[in-house]
Amino acid sequence: MLFELLILSGAQVGSDWTSTLKKRLDFRAAFSEFDAAIVANLTDKQMISISSEYGIEISKVRGVVDNANQILQ
Repeated sequence: MLFELLILSGAQVGSDWTSTLKKRLDFRAAFSEFDAAIVANLTDKQMISISSEYGIEISKVRGVVDNANQILQ
């Protein structure tokens, strides 16, 4: 739950919560049901795919992966 909140908080930067929450299901699908252990191991190819498929800026995708790695340490 905390990892989900962290992802959505990062997505909300420069936007509003209403828009972010409307995209919540897309974020859930993009980031493996908010499973930090899976997200931490995404490859560059997978990150680029997520960015293009879900319309999430690549820098935000990389930030989510970095945060997943930090959580697991």
